[in-house]
Amino acid sequence: MPLILQLVFIVGFWSTLWFPAVAKSSEPPHLVFLVSGGFASCQDRLHGKMYSYLHPELELVRRKYKVPITLILTCFTGSYSHPKLEAEELFVSWLPENGQNFWGPEKKHVASFPSFLKSLIQKPGDSYLFMVGHSHGGWLVMNTVLELSHPYHFKRLITLDPISLSRLTSSVYRDEMVGALFGRNQLSEGEHTKAPSDLLGQSSTIRSLVQGNSGNDGLWINYYQVQFSPMHSGFIPQAHRNEQRAFPDGDSFLNHGLSSAHNAVGTSKLVWDEIIANFHRAITEIVDPETAPNSMRSPYSR
Repeated sequence: MPLILQLVFIVGFWSTLWFPAVAKSSEPPHLVFLVSGGFASCQDRLHGKMYSYLHPELELVRRKYKVPITLILTCFTGSYSHPKLEAEELFVSWLPENGQNFWGPEKKHVASFPSFLKSLIQKPGDSYLFMVGHSHGGWLVMNTVLELSHPYHFKRLITLDPISLSRLTSSVYRDEMVGALFGRNQLSEGEHTKAPSDLLGQSSTIRSLVQGNSGNDGLWINYYQVQFSPMHSGFIPQAHRNEQRAFPDGDSFLNHGLSSAHNAVGTSKLVWDEIIANFHRAITEIVDPETAPNSMRSPYSR
């Protein structure tokens, strides 16, 4: 066979293998954002603030890059005044890829939430997860990383003063926290004053899953405070970055503790400005990598 025909044959053969792969990788990435509030977040204003900061930014990203975005909101049904509403129950709402109308809210048990999330992410290999969780919601997003595992891409994990859900149940929270608020007892050291102890033993696994196969795919940033003594998280060594914050009057019980530093971590405009700026850099790395040099990561690098 002449040399030119041999070359044509070789090029044609390899092109049949190469071009399907190129076509597959040319599909736009699916960006999935999960925002989870803490205990009683269905009843208070905190969850709404978190949504109000993030949603307008995602709409800008959707219009600019023409990428599918799913936004998932969860809040815990626990309530001070309704003892039967246990913290293990979630209300879940979600804005699908087309960005038209919210679905839900639907009630889910914490144990079934990872399966529900999988049902929304049809192509995990082409999807990137950005997860933010406050208080019990911080525990939820940490646990979600462990439950989903590979092949999901965890681009950002942001924990905001995370508190254990399994060790500090709503009943314990109600009895101890409300008692302290009204001066009936003093809170001693326990799950309400540390990062989730039931997950800390798996924190290295969480870090590894967030980093991905390359070792630098994603980042885990942990914000925490120790200002409000009845409820605070702590430093997590395995997180890529820890940020300790303090707030004016953050140690007070004003408005039944809703003005405390624990809640302020989840609603601070300054904190959310940092989170959103970090998200924008990460999104650019995904959808427009040529304009996202490594230096863009430096303000929040390990």
